[in-house]
Amino acid sequence: MTSDGPRSLVYAVSGFLAYGLAVAAVFGVLRAAGDRLTTRTAQAVAAMLPVGALAATTVGVGTAWRLGFSTAAPTWIAVVLLVVLVLAMTFVAARAWALRIQPRDLPEVA
Repeated sequence: MTSDGPRSLVYAVSGFLAYGLAVAAVFGVLRAAGDRLTTRTAQAVAAMLPVGALAATTVGVGTAWRLGFSTAAPTWIAVVLLVVLVLAMTFVAARAWALRIQPRDLPEVA
């Protein structure tokens, strides 16, 4: 019997690290650009990214399944393009939400 504990921990840490870096990247780019809604957009991205990541994972696995889980280049290209598209739509939706919401609508951050 093998233990998947360390492997699961690596995946969990990688996921949280990717999440944090994505939110930090949005914040950093918008701050460098002098955007007036930097904080609000970063908060909206933080709220929407888990849903977008779940959708991207579902689309990626579904696409790979439809293509027979092949390791051929067309499968890789299709999966990567669709996952990037779903994540891009997530960021666009977060930005649109940040443009419409009022600061009182966001959860308090300590």
